[in-house]
Amino acid sequence: MGTNDPNKIAGMFSTEENMLETGKKIKEKSKGKVAVFCSWGDVEKMYLGGRSVGWVVDGKLQIDQKVQSFIDLAKKIVSNKYEAGYSEGTSGYNAAIASDESFLATVLPPSGISQIIGKIDRKAYEGGRWGIAKPPFPFGCGGTWYGISNSSQEKELSWKMLKFITIDTYAMKDWVVKNDDLPNNIYLLSKKIPYSRYVDTSLAEFYDPIMRDVNYKINSKYDDMINQSFNKVLNAYLNGKIASKAELIKQFKSDVENLNIIEVDN
Repeated sequence: MGTNDPNKIAGMFSTEENMLETGKKIKEKSKGKVAVFCSWGDVEKMYLGGRSVGWVVDGKLQIDQKVQSFIDLAKKIVSNKYEAGYSEGTSGYNAAIASDESFLATVLPPSGISQIIGKIDRKAYEGGRWGIAKPPFPFGCGGTWYGISNSSQEKELSWKMLKFITIDTYAMKDWVVKNDDLPNNIYLLSKKIPYSRYVDTSLAEFYDPIMRDVNYKINSKYDDMINQSFNKVLNAYLNGKIASKAELIKQFKSDVENLNIIEVDN
């Protein structure tokens, strides 16, 4: 692509048109050996995580405009073979991470830099193999939640443990430095800790401004079930088993309605 400048790379992903144009160029220049994305699932993480409105608002199903845009974009990515087609965690995915002839970009959490790239691509720690570029818009995906069981015999000890791993800055600093991870703490972020050799960047400096704009209010307790229903019909659409986007939406609404968890307007 003529550059390894993260800012220029980010520009190649700044719009849907740029993503598709980048996919086309990479496919042509590599004679089909390299794809722009590891899979369309990478794009889904961005678009579902960057919505203005979540799946559920006031107990009713909502389909944000970013969902509509993603469906169209995913169809073009798959149809034009702009993805390598590997799902995260599979043997093919692991081989692709370590390969120089598979894909250009994948979407990972901060911990994935050391825990996935670092562990799979043994040469990554030497630097120069991976970079990190800003997404087209802020998004959040996944997360970790802790709770203390009502039946726990060690509630006080459990509470001390939770405080230790979530708000103890000394323990958190020690963890992120040793593991090239990102602290969930504004004070440590301000100290630009840590610096990642894998992507030659201060993760705190990179993520801090993006994290502040992520809208986690879109999440609901029903998301896992709704996401499963969405991906089921989306896969069928991308594989040609559902003929149109309109049919996909119709089937999706029907499937969510059958879950009997929220209201659905048809």
